[in-house]
Amino acid sequence: MIVVEGEMGVGKPEEVVYRYALSKLGGEGGGRLDGGGQPRVGRAGASAPGLRGIWVDAPGQGLPKSCSVAPHRVIRAFPELLE
Repeated sequence: MIVVEGEMGVGKPEEVVYRYALSKLGGEGGGRLDGGGQPRVGRAGASAPGLRGIWVDAPGQGLPKSCSVAPHRVIRAFPELLE
């Protein structure tokens, strides 16, 4: 399922975006993941409804020192989630 935030009038990390997506999937966060390219967005918004935030650090530079929250997991590419 794809949720286009622009169609909602709000975007990440607003909790309403995640709650809307979960309602379309028919449930709570549980084992579901939210992945993205900004660690503060993936962790802050996804944690509220019980999702696990995954940050895609494609260049492998690590979390910026200015990042005040940490994602549940850092990966370089989405296939790593299958490991």
